Amino acid sequence: MTLFYINLTALFVFLLSYKLEPRRLLNGFLFNILFLISALNVVYLAIQIPNLFIIFLLGLLLLNLLFFLFFGIYIIIIALLINAKIVMKRERKTFANLLTLFLALGLITLLGCIFICLIYPIPRKLLIFLSGFGLVAFYYLCNLLSFLSISFLFSIRKPTYHYDYIIVLGSGLINNKVPPLLASRIDKAIQIYQHQKRSSTPPMLLFSGGQGSNEEIPEAIAMQQYALNHNIPLEHTLVETNSKNTYQNMQFSKQLMEKNHPNGYQTTFVTNNYHTFRASLYAKAIGLKTAGIGSKTAAYFLPNAMIREYMALLIMNKKRHLTITLLFLIFGLLLTLFI
Repeated sequence: MTLFYINLTALFVFLLSYKLEPRRLLNGFLFNILFLISALNVVYLAIQIPNLFIIFLLGLLLLNLLFFLFFGIYIIIIALLINAKIVMKRERKTFANLLTLFLALGLITLLGCIFICLIYPIPRKLLIFLSGFGLVAFYYLCNLLSFLSISFLFSIRKPTYHYDYIIVLGSGLINNKVPPLLASRIDKAIQIYQHQKRSSTPPMLLFSGGQGSNEEIPEAIAMQQYALNHNIPLEHTLVETNSKNTYQNMQFSKQLMEKNHPNGYQTTFVTNNYHTFRASLYAKAIGLKTAGIGSKTAAYFLPNAMIREYMALLIMNKKRHLTITLLFLIFGLLLTLFI
């Protein structure tokens, strides 16, 4: 019963934290704790029930877990290399599109270092010093899992259909036309627009995106034209053409909405599912009360996109992460000196 009450407490803490402010990485960590405790609770209850089928399922689950612990890194490396090949075939060979390849090479290098450590004896002092790096790795692993969980929670958010504005974030044009990635955002906004229109006043679609150095027109204008071609009335669209990044998307869109609705308004924004959480943090930073809605992204593109988002999230809080990293390394150094 103790585990059951711990499970209820973890559920309450997570729901309360998420309700008070969904735009926190802490919620991803609390969700992971809730998931782990719930899994332990299920295992405990299953053991208490003398059922051969349940015991068989638990044994099968344990074997899969052990298999992943021993061979998971090899599976991940192979999957990353396959994904990198697909991305290089379908997308431009930019740094951002090669992140899965770089991660795979990094993991291969890590395996090589571990193999060398197993073959050659490592001095005890060096092993103690390396414990600091182990703590750093564990910290970033927990941070990554929290990010993946909160990103998942944000990607499944549902619209409430009572908006005055739907901000559609730009993501770049290809040959001055809306590419599939950006089209998925506009299509999602149009879907929400049509659904709300059937029951109440339709929202204003606010397209946000400036003109890039290699673009002949602002992204917002191309996005607006895409919407007009999909039967959205011109009077139900608005464009913001000055922003150069997601922060400015939120900042300039907010200024525009406040100018048109000085007495308050209801808004949400649409972006691709992998980008929803980080965009929500920018909205929070400028005081815009919205958590956003995610549109679908091609499966092959997601790994690179998620790695890029996580790196951007680390940079957003670089002082905190660098401080924690430094403290763990100092701790490892102190252990080396005094043990």
